[in-house]
Amino acid sequence: MMDLAILILLRSSVVITAALIAMAASSRMPVLRVAIARVSLLVVLAIGLLGSWSPPSRVPMVAVHVPMAMRALPASASPSKPETKTTAASTASPASVPTRASSIDLTLLSIGVWACGSLLLLGHLAIGLFTIRRIRRQSLPVEDASTLEAISDFARGLGGRIPKAVASQHVSTPFVAGVFKPTIYLPADWSESFDAETRDAVLRHEMAHIAHGDLKWALLLRVLQIALWPQ
Repeated sequence: MMDLAILILLRSSVVITAALIAMAASSRMPVLRVAIARVSLLVVLAIGLLGSWSPPSRVPMVAVHVPMAMRALPASASPSKPETKTTAASTASPASVPTRASSIDLTLLSIGVWACGSLLLLGHLAIGLFTIRRIRRQSLPVEDASTLEAISDFARGLGGRIPKAVASQHVSTPFVAGVFKPTIYLPADWSESFDAETRDAVLRHEMAHIAHGDLKWALLLRVLQIALWPQ
C-alpha cells in the first residue's frame, strides 16, 4: 500500500511539474493556461483513481516437469538427512523481526501524517464554507436597478444563467461563491463606492467566473489539494 501511494505521488508530481512549466511558457495566452491547468487536474485525478483501483499483481505459476524415474523412486530410497531439533526461535532470523516492525511503524507514521494534514485542509475548507453561509444569511438582495440590469446583460452575453446578487456589510471586496447556486456577493456600499465603469468591469469579471465553470474547477482543486497535499 505504501509503495502504491508513493507511486501515485511521484506520477502526480511529474504531471504537475510539466503543467507548471507549460503554464509558465504560455504566460501571454490566458485561455491556454486555463486549459492546461484543467487538463492537468483531470490527469492527476485519473492517476489517483486508477492507481487506487488497480488489481493486485499475481505471481505467475510455472509448471515443473518431474521425470518418471523420480516419480517411481520409493520413499526409502531417498537420501536420509540427519534429524535436527530446531525451535521457533532458532529458525527466525533475529534481524528480520525488528526490520519488519520498523517498516510497519514507518508506514503507520506516514499514513498518520498524511491524515493529519488532510484533516487540517478539510477543516479549513469547512470553515470557509461555513463563513460564506453565515454571510449569505446576513445579506440582503441587491435592489439597485443598474446593477441587476448589468448582471442580466452579461448573463445573456456569456450564455449563462442569471445569478443572485446580495449585499452585505461583512463583504469588502466583490466575489462569487456557490457551485450549484452561484451568488455574487457585493459590499453594502456598492453603489456609492464604485463608479459605473468599475461596477461594470467587476460584474463582468464575476459573471465570467460563473459562465466558465471556474467554481467547479476550484472545488476540484481543493479536493485534490486535500488528498495530495504532500506534493
